[in-house]
Amino acid sequence: MYSDHLTSLKMMIESLLESDFCYGLYCEGSSGIGKTTLVSTILHEKKIPFVTLSSYSTPLNFFNCLHDNRFKIVLLDDCKGVLETPAGISLLKAALSPCGDPSAARSESRRGQGRRILRWGSTTGKAAANEFDFQGRLIIISNRSPVEGEDGIAFRNRCLTFKIHLDREERLQMLELAVKSPSEKAVYTFLKNNADKLIEESLNFRTLFIGASLLKTNEKHWERLFLLTLAENQLHPLKIVRELAVTGLSIEHQYLRFHTLTQRSRRSFFRYREECGLRKNAQNLRD
Repeated sequence: MYSDHLTSLKMMIESLLESDFCYGLYCEGSSGIGKTTLVSTILHEKKIPFVTLSSYSTPLNFFNCLHDNRFKIVLLDDCKGVLETPAGISLLKAALSPCGDPSAARSESRRGQGRRILRWGSTTGKAAANEFDFQGRLIIISNRSPVEGEDGIAFRNRCLTFKIHLDREERLQMLELAVKSPSEKAVYTFLKNNADKLIEESLNFRTLFIGASLLKTNEKHWERLFLLTLAENQLHPLKIVRELAVTGLSIEHQYLRFHTLTQRSRRSFFRYREECGLRKNAQNLRD
């Protein structure tokens, strides 16, 4: 259930805050499911100071952000300039892993080890410092795994990892919990009734709010307009019928192709054509 993901993420953040070995949490999941809002809400509830770095950020801006907030939680929200550049990944690894033997993090007698030292080697005068000791924590949020290869392994080995994958039922539960107005309730009901026609990723918070906006601005035609904005399930019979209708194939050949892809009957084929607003009568070989 969706609530299980909420509980698990909350426990993961609590573990991050208490750990003397793990200094980062990597949270991955598809867009529009409220990852950032959820993490922010948990941190606010716990009264944990944090700053958010979102959208595009250069590695230098990231370095300066960590310097200025080196005792706080820094929330990276899908920062491609950090997550997809060698300099950004190097800074991430340094901020997440103590120098030397990991056990040194518990030993103050071994000076210089167990500290997370970040250095900026460039001669630019825009760096906040040449080096500093980062004592905060990182929460990295992304829609997909940002790093591959050895760097990706090294990055993930330094983090707690939480991946959110929601199926259709869990996404509908998520949206139901978010409904706060009659228009959102109407959109939720529409999405629930048409969920099998859509790809799972279409069932997200942004979709809910887009639908509510369309309903308010065009009450008469909002459903038709809304469907045009949604990504359809490629294997749903309605999608297949619509695509076959513009191929120029005869009705009979359209049906044969439809049957091959869906294993459904001729009656179903014409029922879906009618639902799509296509001519039910197939006396002619072509539309």
